[in-house]
Amino acid sequence: MLKVIAIVSGVLIALLGSVALLVFVGIRGFDVRDVSEVEKVLLASFSEYYPEIAVDLPLQACESYSARTNLDGSLELEYEYDSDNDPESPFLFYVSGASIERNTKSAMETFSILITGFKAGAAFVSSRKIIRIDNFHSLGDQNYSARI
Repeated sequence: MLKVIAIVSGVLIALLGSVALLVFVGIRGFDVRDVSEVEKVLLASFSEYYPEIAVDLPLQACESYSARTNLDGSLELEYEYDSDNDPESPFLFYVSGASIERNTKSAMETFSILITGFKAGAAFVSSRKIIRIDNFHSLGDQNYSARI
């Protein structure tokens, strides 16, 4: 009886470990890498849209790009400018992302989830409003640009 309990316990621990690994990889992505020069064209960089402001900012210290391949084969690209990376800079946070999905249905679902999450996250910041910016960046089938 004790042997059966030990075997069942071992199997349960292995299953829990496998589930934890899948959740971790699902959240983090299967493959995280740098964004290629071709992929960077899909992202709206801060210096591209605000060159008059970007001249005075430490772009190299504050900019970062990342690409993540998810378990389902989709690809997420992200550009981020975060002034917290340079204590001398005035506060500024700018992010641009693109998601390349397997099919139209997945793309529409992902877009809806991301925009809903963006709006919900911004709503938690007191005294901030989301101001939608039309015709800012129109790559892809669906896009959303806003200023907080």
